[in-house]
Amino acid sequence: MPIEVVLMRHGHSRPNQHRMIVSAVENGAQSQYGLSDSGIAQVRQTTVTLRRYLDETGRVLFIFSSPFSRALETARIVQGAVDVPASRFFVRAELRERFFGSLELQSDACYPAVWEFDRDNRTNPFGAESTDDVWRRVSSLIALVRTIVPATTDAVALFVAHGDTLQIAECTLRGRKPHQHRRIDHLHQAQWRPMPEQKPRPSKL
Repeated sequence: MPIEVVLMRHGHSRPNQHRMIVSAVENGAQSQYGLSDSGIAQVRQTTVTLRRYLDETGRVLFIFSSPFSRALETARIVQGAVDVPASRFFVRAELRERFFGSLELQSDACYPAVWEFDRDNRTNPFGAESTDDVWRRVSSLIALVRTIVPATTDAVALFVAHGDTLQIAECTLRGRKPHQHRRIDHLHQAQWRPMPEQKPRPSKL
């Protein structure tokens, strides 16, 4: 059966609150960079629509979360609301935030400086992770999901992650180049969006 990949951006976070870039794993995993109070409320609200969607489609939910605290807290709220067992919950480094190099812990006003280099697919001078590298790791997870989800299960694989990571993934899943990610509508905080369905795996003879 096909696997539907659904992308979900984490809720409003403390880094958002402080207008700060937190993109290194060693920082992002710290609890101090988790969700803000308004972010928790956002996720609880949007999870209602996600649960309704699952009820309508009858699909089984598998959750795959970035290890960053703001994404992991988002995913845990979804897990509780939809009653997803631990056996269908995975923390995956492939979904981590895009690393922004020397801009780490700087103002989020610096993001456009990286995106300007993305636009022409040029190497940026900040040591920020390339869009190709972000897509490479997310696509490897999509391939892995096909081995985790039983072939007979009509499933939704929910990827809970970050703005750039998800925007690059969506851009590529919709047939564009990874570096063109700023040309598509971005996911808002706590928003989720279904992607084109993944092709079913061939049955074994």
